[in-house]
Amino acid sequence: MLYCENCKVSVTGNHEKCPLCQGDIIGEPSQTNAFPIIKEEKHLIYLILKITALITIVAGAVCILINVAFGGRWSFYVIAGFVTGWIVIWITVKMHGNITKNTIWLTVIISILSIIWDILTGYKGWSIDYVLPLICCFAMIEMFIVANIKKLRIEDYIVYLIIDILFGIVPLILLLLDIVKIVYPTLICVAGSIVSLAILILFEGKALKAEIVRRMHI
Repeated sequence: MLYCENCKVSVTGNHEKCPLCQGDIIGEPSQTNAFPIIKEEKHLIYLILKITALITIVAGAVCILINVAFGGRWSFYVIAGFVTGWIVIWITVKMHGNITKNTIWLTVIISILSIIWDILTGYKGWSIDYVLPLICCFAMIEMFIVANIKKLRIEDYIVYLIIDILFGIVPLILLLLDIVKIVYPTLICVAGSIVSLAILILFEGKALKAEIVRRMHI
């Protein structure tokens, strides 16, 4: 039987580390497992990912059809925003460490690059009108998905809450300053931020309040 010298306990089953302290264990593993084998069930969030991907594809196809029918090239920018958003989701899920910090950095970098690209191509305003609110929306969706997949601790939700507020405020400020010319993407972004905050407050309100009180020593 396996034995942990740190915890001074015997460990049944076939383990490489102690289940209690994650330290090294010695001895021979037993043939029987102390815990029942439970089949891994697919998380609901993966279904949400598939539905979101389908909605994105349908929205992209509709934009292309409308664009072909009425002319213009705006559908290219919408699809570029979708692709960028999914790249953010993929990169953040693959990243290790502070996921919320990685998300905010990715969003800032992509937003700055799109604005620079817009300026270098004669500045048509698409980076502010479309890319910025779309990438903010995808960042909020990504935060929700990652928070569920990675099962973030309540401490991380405080950062999540602050990021949600920022993602909704930045496009709104640009709209109030009359920098944004196409208002609908910005309004969608602001609405998404409000919905995200409402979900957090309704479902994690007590835990968030307790954590804020603990951190602020109130």
